[in-house]
Amino acid sequence: MPAPTADFASAAMLRALHAGMQSLGLPSPAQAWLQAATVPLDAKRQLVMQVLQARGPAGLLQVGQGVLTLRDEPLVALLVHPGQPLRMLAAWLRLERYLHSRHRIVQSVRSPFEVTHEHLAIAGSDPPSPAEDLVVLGVLVALLQRVGCVNVGAGWASGMRVWPVPDAASCTELNAQFFAGQTRQWTLTWELPVTATIVEQPQVGAIASSWHERLRQWLELTRCEDVDLALAAQALNTSARSLQRHLNREGVGFGAVLASARAQIASQHLANARMSLVEVGYAAGYTDQAHFSREFKRRVGLSPLQFRSGISP
Repeated sequence: MPAPTADFASAAMLRALHAGMQSLGLPSPAQAWLQAATVPLDAKRQLVMQVLQARGPAGLLQVGQGVLTLRDEPLVALLVHPGQPLRMLAAWLRLERYLHSRHRIVQSVRSPFEVTHEHLAIAGSDPPSPAEDLVVLGVLVALLQRVGCVNVGAGWASGMRVWPVPDAASCTELNAQFFAGQTRQWTLTWELPVTATIVEQPQVGAIASSWHERLRQWLELTRCEDVDLALAAQALNTSARSLQRHLNREGVGFGAVLASARAQIASQHLANARMSLVEVGYAAGYTDQAHFSREFKRRVGLSPLQFRSGISP
């Protein structure tokens, strides 16, 4: 995994853990690390162990609440889709793939208000520890809350409810299951306020004069996140075959319109100096950082860094 991508992921999680420790009233060395030129390789592990020693397994779930206080965190802004919890969860899964995370979530959607997760290691990696399971689960709970969900609940495969964090008496069983390693599978449930609107797919506003322009508008609305021809056709109220025919008549293909939309989104984000190149690539819907660099240069004639620096092709 490229170092800049790893740094991006580590720094973002470090900021979230630090904010969570502050909300729990726990001392955190992360502030000094975040201001330093380098961060210890095991910085996240050190913070997790400090929380575990101070507050036990329940504290690992609670530390994720730090996400609620990160108002200027670019990564949180990219993940949060107000009123759309399933879209937020899909964005999290895409982030794991983008960063080539050694641990991934396998998700099953059971309803618009319930999913099941299994936290696994990719081939050749060590499995996630129980502590890592709980930290990820706690962050997902907080992200659901940021999206606007209420009555968020979480439970392990054993049937034990772990969010909201149980009372002291029930924490004895939570601790027992934690130290037995029964933390890898969980269910998340939530509700949306009656005033919220469930939006499964962004809709194109004004009708464009051409099919490729309508497609481009829709791609920009979706941020090019996990899109394909079938999904685009459904959103544009046509079939995949018909959309292909319409685009062919206009002299373009689906792949070309998608590549152009991603490059346009990336170009706009590159003008924002606060966003790292990794954040820009993820925000524009590329598969990973190598894909972003390669495809952006092919489309624009400059690498993302050259484009940001104002270098002429």
